[in-house]
Amino acid sequence: MRLDFCVACGERDPEKLEHHHLVPRSAGGEDADSNLITLCHVCHGRAHGFQRANLRALTRNGIAKRKARGEKVGRPENFVEGRARGVATNKATADAFASNVLPIVREIQASGKTTLQAIANALNARKVATARGGEW
Repeated sequence: MRLDFCVACGERDPEKLEHHHLVPRSAGGEDADSNLITLCHVCHGRAHGFQRANLRALTRNGIAKRKARGEKVGRPENFVEGRARGVATNKATADAFASNVLPIVREIQASGKTTLQAIANALNARKVATARGGEW
């Protein structure tokens, strides 16, 4: 269960809280609330017996199970090519957005609003969203 405090000691600092799996994911446990308890990092360490080897074993077992299911694990062979395709896609998306917004910006500038704040206010007044759907 995801709570805003450690169930063992009562710690409430959100920066120190973690979710402990009652049944580890490597053993088939899920991320469902019924399989989670909220613990601070100190109590979470105690729950694992402070044994980093145990955590390593759980990680190794989880990776082995993913491989057995046929999932690709680790760094893909075409990492550099995939990243380049992602960059190209992001650039094309940004260029398309800019080409749609630029005529509106030019129209706003032609009306005498030339400061960045004035242009942003005009775009917001026209309900023109940013590329991520927010306000200017």
